[in-house]
Amino acid sequence: MNGEQYNNILIVKPSSLGDVVHAMPFLSALRKRFPDAYISWVVNKGLEPLFDGVSELNDLIIFDRYEWRDTIFHFIRDLRKRRFDVVIDLQCLLRSGIFSFLSGASVRIGLGDGREGSRFFYTHIVDIPDTPMHSVERYMLCAEYLDAGTDKRDFLLRVTEEEKAVGRKLFGIKEKEFVIVNPGGRWTTKRWLPSGFASIIDYLERVYGIRSVIIGTEEEMSIADEIVSASKIAIPIMATGKTSLRELIALISESSFIIANDTGPMHIASALGIPVIVIFGPTNPLKTGPYGDKHTVIKADVECAPCFKKHCEDMRCMKYIASEEVIRKIDTQIQT
Repeated sequence: MNGEQYNNILIVKPSSLGDVVHAMPFLSALRKRFPDAYISWVVNKGLEPLFDGVSELNDLIIFDRYEWRDTIFHFIRDLRKRRFDVVIDLQCLLRSGIFSFLSGASVRIGLGDGREGSRFFYTHIVDIPDTPMHSVERYMLCAEYLDAGTDKRDFLLRVTEEEKAVGRKLFGIKEKEFVIVNPGGRWTTKRWLPSGFASIIDYLERVYGIRSVIIGTEEEMSIADEIVSASKIAIPIMATGKTSLRELIALISESSFIIANDTGPMHIASALGIPVIVIFGPTNPLKTGPYGDKHTVIKADVECAPCFKKHCEDMRCMKYIASEEVIRKIDTQIQT
């Protein structure tokens, strides 16, 4: 699309937390390509704090996925009133495809591997290779399609100096003197064993004298409690359910590194340049692993992974990962 100029642009990427973070380099590239355009973004309610301080974006359009049946007509009417020149759908599912079509934009761009029939709602389709490709790379193919450059590291996540003191203010811990532990996950199949996390928390405190801070949502409090109960030495700091999204981002930015399952906070850490040790099971790290070259992915060598199943009675991909293997990666991270 060489030479095309757009003045009013909409990005459709409502969820999830990690995927929205992965799409931020696309926004950066788009702003550089269209410096005077008015750029809006459709995002799910609750994720808007990711964009605090992001001057590259002009407007957020909040979609409430839990109340959408009551608000959908007002939402679509609002989209049409804005008279977008072009819509770029990075979600590429049925609902986002419908949003793109009903926006009234004459140019609607989507990815070629879109699911649920979403590609039928686009006027332009960006070809995606059949080989596994990280989400960041997929979205940047759309940037290339718009001649918008290929800077894949500008994630736009910004933490103020005032925010950086959150660890000390909330939990009495100093910057770089603690490790983040994220044992939750939206799918039960993504969760490594709580007993494994308890072992590494004990190891960190016994061998290195490093405190662990357990993060997660309120719904994941039972997982955190199970880890604390299984810990024999360590008394981790419980931040589960106690931070806002902005506070969580700031807390991660202060940490030495993060040990996590395949979850959104892991992607926040990667975007902030914080080293990540991540445990993968049913999902593919080539597509949704931490982006960059200073991170460590741990996964079991089992023939059924990645299976992308949200429910599994076996879960050998998690059960076959030994605490000793994670500890070896921790030693390497601390000693380098």
